[in-house]
Amino acid sequence: MINIPSNNTKKSKKYIFDYNFNELEEKIVENGYEKFRTTQVIQWIVNRNVSTFDEMHNLPEQFRTFLSSEFKITALKSNAKQSTDDTSTTKILFSLEDGENIETVQMKYDPDSDSEKSSHRTTICISTQAGCAMQCIFCATGLQGLKRNLSTSEIIGQVLHFSKTRKITNVVFMGMGEPLANYDNTIKSIKWLTEKNGFNLRQRGITVSTVGLVDKIKQLAQEKLQIGLTISLHSPNNELRKVLVPTSVKTTIEELIDTGKKYQEATGRRVTFAYALLEGINDHEDHALELALKLKHTATHVNLIPYNPISAEKLKRPSMNKINRFAKILKDHGVNTTVRYERGTEISAACGQLNTSNLNRQENII
Repeated sequence: MINIPSNNTKKSKKYIFDYNFNELEEKIVENGYEKFRTTQVIQWIVNRNVSTFDEMHNLPEQFRTFLSSEFKITALKSNAKQSTDDTSTTKILFSLEDGENIETVQMKYDPDSDSEKSSHRTTICISTQAGCAMQCIFCATGLQGLKRNLSTSEIIGQVLHFSKTRKITNVVFMGMGEPLANYDNTIKSIKWLTEKNGFNLRQRGITVSTVGLVDKIKQLAQEKLQIGLTISLHSPNNELRKVLVPTSVKTTIEELIDTGKKYQEATGRRVTFAYALLEGINDHEDHALELALKLKHTATHVNLIPYNPISAEKLKRPSMNKINRFAKILKDHGVNTTVRYERGTEISAACGQLNTSNLNRQENII
């Protein structure tokens, strides 16, 4: 017996940002509409912050009907929000259609309200995966394990949400997950963010952070993008790094440094090495000296990140004296070094603290 599909079968819609710009343009043209309509649609979403196609009132009604029948705009539902007392840092808990959850952080840098010399800069720290498979022992997301990759629309949706209330100037792929393990959707998102007819952000305002997937870093270098790259090092030697980053057993620190150097040569962009400082584990002066000797002839930068506490772990942050001494040793050996002081620690929004498995921490349901 042959099953004949019902005529009233509901058509499956695709999220609009799961297309790239050219694919979307092709889809619109092949359905009989002008190419320029593609730009109009995206600008309505990005610049005018509409959430439905019916709100695009300067588009022909027939075209709006077509859009509504073919596409959806946002793949996220904002469930909860937490902000610091000074409102400079805000974290949103988003629910995805399949019930998974992610967290995204907004950091505002206003004149005279922060030590950084930047006028009205707003950075969004976005997630690329629900959970993470990298298992870094000091990261709350890694303790959750990996649920799945995010789609391009789920990645872009995080930026869309925050852009409704404030102009976004910088986007860092440093939230939940390993961006380069979700390579295609990460690159597709970057292109939407920097596309002239998309969000039109500066490529230099985008930074991707990776635990160090060497093959993917090499692939990223070939994209010829002007984005920043941060490689999570966290140790001056391979033995200790295998403990801190269990998935790094097949990659040596020497490989990471060499790969970072080649990325710089291919793109002209300085690479940053991130180093989370853990009391009694990787914060000794010998560690600093060992790291300095490996990096002193490179043009890279080191971001020292004092450990941000997460529940259920006994790790601790070093004293300020130790942190400053570690930084001084690096600087004395010619290594460009910054101590990155946390933002949003009190709402578990700082580096390494994103974790949706303990949802009772969330407040202020939206």
